[in-house]
Amino acid sequence: MLRIRSTPGVALRDIARVIGRRLGVPVEPRGREHFGWLADFALADMPGSSERTRAVLGWNPTGPALLADLEHPDY
Repeated sequence: MLRIRSTPGVALRDIARVIGRRLGVPVEPRGREHFGWLADFALADMPGSSERTRAVLGWNPTGPALLADLEHPDY
């Protein structure tokens, strides 16, 4: 399996905060019951690394990290 990501370990709550700020909507913590079955996926700690992808394909990310890209989209 190859993973294409330049920023390891970005928490879902940090992604939600940036998206909420950009959209001008509040982001509030919610309990597990709010998300139902999706909570198992959202709360799972599934770290990944792109080291293998970089080695096999010679790929090296050149763009901004995920949170910076969400904060300042340039597309």
